[in-house]
Amino acid sequence: MKNTGRKTVKGTSTSAPMVAKSSSKSPKSSAKASSTGGADRASPPSHEQIAMRSFEIYLSRGATPGHELDDWLQAVHELQG
Repeated sequence: MKNTGRKTVKGTSTSAPMVAKSSSKSPKSSAKASSTGGADRASPPSHEQIAMRSFEIYLSRGATPGHELDDWLQAVHELQG
């Protein structure tokens, strides 16, 4: 069985294997532009953020059950802005 990766040798330090750097800079700049999705667009709210806001709305209504979907949709609307 062939063992790949770093070896620890007593008395000497080792580092991670060297990786050749890419000489082309255009993919890096295009990846940055595509990952943001536009400067004016914010990321969608997370499930946890929506759940927390939905619970706050539920409590503000007096904690009466039966309006879970309304609370959730209102939270989504508020967080998306």
